Amino acid sequence: MFVHYNGTKRFVLWHPKEYVHLYPYPRIHPSWHKAQTSFEKTDLFVFPAARKARGMSIDLQPGDALFIPPCWWHHVESVTPSVSMATWSQFGASQPIRQLYHTEFSWQKIWKARKTESHAQQAIKMMNVYLDQLIYELLLVDSTTFISKLINSRWSANGLKKITAPLVDIKCVVVTVDERKNMLSSFGVLKEVRDTIQLLNSIFREMDKE
Repeated sequence: MFVHYNGTKRFVLWHPKEYVHLYPYPRIHPSWHKAQTSFEKTDLFVFPAARKARGMSIDLQPGDALFIPPCWWHHVESVTPSVSMATWSQFGASQPIRQLYHTEFSWQKIWKARKTESHAQQAIKMMNVYLDQLIYELLLVDSTTFISKLINSRWSANGLKKITAPLVDIKCVVVTVDERKNMLSSFGVLKEVRDTIQLLNSIFREMDKE
């Protein structure tokens, strides 16, 4: 909740689904929770989808209060010198979000306990199987297509791929058909995928209520 006391302050809000047009920074970037697009001037050659972004603008005057729904993108600027106060509150999706963030997956346990190169390889393979299955069940696309689009939108612009490339040094591994089947069943990766989807659906349902 944002309460305005003095002057004029302008807000521009975008629905969470508009992220595809706003080009968020990668998670490991210091500005990971912000958009790469500039509100004042966006280079549409670098960020072509930005022209499709649809938001709403509102000017707050003294005595106005604005509720910003959870996870909504927002840009704020002072039109005139102003004084305001903001407060945060919990919302319905807080609990499943925390649960998802704090979930320790099977490959993470193996990675932490690794003692040999084979342990590390197994953890990476299990992670690949998990992500591949999760992306397919959620979006009905293959993970290579999805990840390529993700890299192009979040890393290619503004030279981010060049800047952060040294941080990404995971060896390419090949997962056989038998290994994939074994990891999905015996190692419980499929159950982890289904549990993740259940949590994500809970989050989406709660956000739709806001």
